[in-house]
Amino acid sequence: NDAVVDRNNNEDNKDDDDDDDDDDDDDDDDDDDDNDDNDDGDDDQNYIEKMAMKMIILILSIILMMMMMMMMMIMIIIMIIIKIIKQDEE
Repeated sequence: NDAVVDRNNNEDNKDDDDDDDDDDDDDDDDDDDDNDDNDDGDDDQNYIEKMAMKMIILILSIILMMMMMMMMMIMIIIMIIIKIIKQDEE
């Protein structure tokens, strides 16, 4: 019953990732002391899923940053080309 309650609380508090990580580390230590057989698989799976989600978010944010940089570079190049064309007309 306690494990089910902990999992429900973790699902409710997904917004505060940093706090949950600290709490989960403490919970993992306690669970390892109490039950080595039952809890390890679930905790490892939850940890892997959380890390996978964080990696996906990190990769997507990096891709978004790269796209923004490319857009900025393209706009700067277009402005330079427009200035060169205007100077040629004069």
